[in-house]
Amino acid sequence: MKMEIFARNLILLGEEGQDYLFSARVALFGLGGVGSYVAEALTRAGIGEILLVDHDIVEMSNLNRQLFALHSSLGQDKVAVARERLKDINPELVISAKKVKCSAENIATIMDKEYDFIVDAIDDVPGKIALAKYALTTKTPIICSMGTANRISTKGFCFTDISRTDGCPLARSFRKKLRLEGITEGIRVLYNPLPALKGSSKGTISYVPSLAGLLIAEEAVNYLLQRKDSNGEKKDKLL
Repeated sequence: MKMEIFARNLILLGEEGQDYLFSARVALFGLGGVGSYVAEALTRAGIGEILLVDHDIVEMSNLNRQLFALHSSLGQDKVAVARERLKDINPELVISAKKVKCSAENIATIMDKEYDFIVDAIDDVPGKIALAKYALTTKTPIICSMGTANRISTKGFCFTDISRTDGCPLARSFRKKLRLEGITEGIRVLYNPLPALKGSSKGTISYVPSLAGLLIAEEAVNYLLQRKDSNGEKKDKLL
């Protein structure tokens, strides 16, 4: 059944490429507007094992942009809702679902096995710092999502090193806190240098964080496939 599910992937990737994705492990932190789309895209691409980490529940205000947010899932743990949906897509997917807030104190416990890729889709800066430090220490490739709020256009999103970001408030805060930890570069991020709309409150719309999530999923899958073509060697940095 698994090969039938991914028949259209096989046309593009071949059996060797798809088998490599079946063997890949990805750790995903955050199941909001960005992370929920990362999770689903990775599952439909055929990633074989996913760690889902989020401490929150589904709320009414999530309905406008988060893939797992439905009236039927209100009040439920995001990791539980996500796990059920993703297993419904691919019953053979191995999922670890942890309802916990990432911090410097628990990151080692959360990451209780080696992963091939880390996706940071959380907006908590201390949590992002903990993930970045873990990734650098273990030489695990990581992509960190920067801000997607207060935008009604998807134009401008791009991947770069955190040291080359400019204009994004979340990237600015993240960069400054990393510098205090002695980290000035080596963290790949998705960010938008174009000015966001002015406002003290953070507004979001359906298609902006979802696009960011899909772009991150694309980057993760392509990295893993490039690593396969490099005889499986673990690279310290993303291409």
